[in-house]
Amino acid sequence: MTAAGFVGAYPEGLGNLARLSRESSRHIRRVAVVVTGLAARCGEASAAEIARHLHLAAEAVAEAAESLERRAGAIQTAQEVTTHGYVGQHRYLYGLTHFATYAVFDRASRSESFSEWNGPPHIVAFLGMSPRQVEAAFSRLAPSVGTDLADRYPGIVGRLDGIPPQLRYRANRVLIHRHLCELEAELSRLPEVKPLSWVDWIDPGRLVPALRRRADADAAIERLRRQVIEYRRWLDEGRQILLFDPRGDGRLVEVFGDLDRADRIAVVVPGIGNDKTNFSSAADGGFRSNAAALYEAAAAMGPGIATIAWLGYDTPDGIDAGLRGAAESGAPALQRFVEGIDPRAQTQVTVVAHSYGSLVAGLAAAEGLAADDLVFVGSPGTGLDGATDARLRPGGRVWVGLAAGDPIVAASVSVESPPWWVTAACIPPWSSVGVCNGPQELWHGANPADDDFGAVRFSTEGTSGHSGYFEAGSLENLVRIMQGRYVDVDLVG
Repeated sequence: MTAAGFVGAYPEGLGNLARLSRESSRHIRRVAVVVTGLAARCGEASAAEIARHLHLAAEAVAEAAESLERRAGAIQTAQEVTTHGYVGQHRYLYGLTHFATYAVFDRASRSESFSEWNGPPHIVAFLGMSPRQVEAAFSRLAPSVGTDLADRYPGIVGRLDGIPPQLRYRANRVLIHRHLCELEAELSRLPEVKPLSWVDWIDPGRLVPALRRRADADAAIERLRRQVIEYRRWLDEGRQILLFDPRGDGRLVEVFGDLDRADRIAVVVPGIGNDKTNFSSAADGGFRSNAAALYEAAAAMGPGIATIAWLGYDTPDGIDAGLRGAAESGAPALQRFVEGIDPRAQTQVTVVAHSYGSLVAGLAAAEGLAADDLVFVGSPGTGLDGATDARLRPGGRVWVGLAAGDPIVAASVSVESPPWWVTAACIPPWSSVGVCNGPQELWHGANPADDDFGAVRFSTEGTSGHSGYFEAGSLENLVRIMQGRYVDVDLVG
């Protein structure tokens, strides 16, 4: 048989060869004993030398027989382990027995091959690979090697697209634990907030600065405590974190469901104002809860579902949302991530992009996005001139949802109607723009809800505003799209 590039051997045949070798060794020893006796009687030095060489030959054959028996046993054990599971196997011994099933017989080649299979490669070697190449490289490694790499290099393994999800979860748990320890250490170093002295209270020049310092200290302590509680909960709950980078506004990616066994996956891409501080908060925009709601609704209809909350880029805030910089940086990251979660293209992948996230997804699709369905909801423009410009998998579809009363259509290119998020106070006057007959051009390009764009527009009945797309009729249609039940999607027009 062949597997992983190595040729296996028949264990019973090796066992028979080992027994023949042991018998040969015994025969050689008998001859050596006879020659030794003759040398003693005759006093011939040459006979004694021959006897010595015969003993060495017998020992060598015996060692070869022992090696054959070990190899036959290892192969047999590996076959039984493959059939009955790996419980109780030391990971190195398991690796050795598993490899013995496939290794070539030649001693030198076997040794080199096992070293390559079982020895950890240099982590830098993976950094220049595509997600598909990373997945292929990890599939050739011993299981223990992947675990070792996740423990030794969590900062790389935890963010490297194409690596098996369980290894990324493991690596990011390590990173979360490290960050938690850093936060606890920082919290312990903060000086205790002392009450104001009577001098502070009676001196107006001292009172205001003293109150400000105390308020800042209280806020710093409370901020750290909230983070410590949050990350402890993540570890306690065993959250499936595919990416954890707390630097700056943060990069966070969380999985709902069994990503290894899912045959339908949805990636939810957020818009503006999302960061590590509100990632888990349903009250602050509900990004994570959106992905969770999509998972719960889809999983209720059948198994094999997973959804992903992808905060893999630095979302803009305020006036920066009128610029493309954040989207241009986030689009390549989204491309790589989507390819990495399904490098062999065996899974139905849907990308659901909300608000500014639709610009990120649109720019990614313009260069090639490994998705079967691309869904824009509440879009201020996608960077695409039309749905045909989206380079998806063969047969890929582009969908769009626009809820009643969503002020996003006020983000037109005219001077009179700048983006609604630029000056939030001006949103109410703009919300009078009819959403059903909104502008053909938005701040970030063609309106995907316009007929000329060419996307399939689905109903969002029962929802309104800019943040309700993961509720009511809109959520039901997202579930149908994700599950490939296209004929059941309620369409507009």
